[in-house]
Amino acid sequence: MSIYQIFLRGVFDGDGSVFYEKNAPHSSIRSKFVSSSEGFIKGINDNLMRLGMPGRTIYRQKTKNGWYYMFAYAHKNSLKLRDILYKNGSASLFLKRKFDVFEKGIKGAGNG
Repeated sequence: MSIYQIFLRGVFDGDGSVFYEKNAPHSSIRSKFVSSSEGFIKGINDNLMRLGMPGRTIYRQKTKNGWYYMFAYAHKNSLKLRDILYKNGSASLFLKRKFDVFEKGIKGAGNG
């Protein structure tokens, strides 16, 4: 596992999310990264592209305290993200509840 993957997993555990799309069939999962720094979120997107993920559009959203920036993946690329974040990594250095959503998504997709 590369240092990029370890760093990205930490960022995902802190400022990412994985969830089920309520209106999608067959337990479709979605994943996203969020940051209050546009430069940081662009860097995350760029590093994920180096690891084989598709480039994503970065969205800017206003909040009462400022702006946040985010990008998201649909089901197929969420599963690819899961492989990047968790394959060949330490079994003890991740947020289990997020990992479990990915695992449930794989089972729901009929992939294992």
